[in-house]
Amino acid sequence: MARLNPGLLVPVLVGIAAAGCGLHLRGSSTEAEQLQNKSIHLDQDKAPNVALELREILTASEVRLAGKIKEADYVIRVAGEKITRDVLSVSPQTGKVEEFQLTYLVRLTVLRPGAKALLENVPITLQRDFTFDQDAVLGNFSEEETLRDEMAREAAEQVLRRSSAAISRDKQTAAR
Repeated sequence: MARLNPGLLVPVLVGIAAAGCGLHLRGSSTEAEQLQNKSIHLDQDKAPNVALELREILTASEVRLAGKIKEADYVIRVAGEKITRDVLSVSPQTGKVEEFQLTYLVRLTVLRPGAKALLENVPITLQRDFTFDQDAVLGNFSEEETLRDEMAREAAEQVLRRSSAAISRDKQTAAR
């Protein structure tokens, strides 16, 4: 009779629990999976960071990306990526900045070629706060870059969720 290795029990149970709660590894997306039977043209107008993240998600989920609008069932357009940095707080003793807020904005349009837009110029806005230490400028720069990357990734995920919902509604309307 085979004995169960106790060292394998915990990873197996964690895997079962993670799968049961709906956890997905990065790059796997139920929204992207819903788009697998459609061809998508990704159009980016001055939104390179979110477009790159979105392209990675769609490619990892094996969504067919069309090179031209004419070849696509749907077009997802991300435009006007803008990141602003605003002062949140200043030290009353020194007058130096202590805290910043990053605001990330991108606009989303989803359309079916030759038809009315399903979503048009919808803003997606994210905000993050971070503390600023005058004595650790390099660390602050690294933290800010990390936040910008995370915000681009999260914006891409929001673009995908909203696009998938709009396309799903369009398919349901077309089926009627």
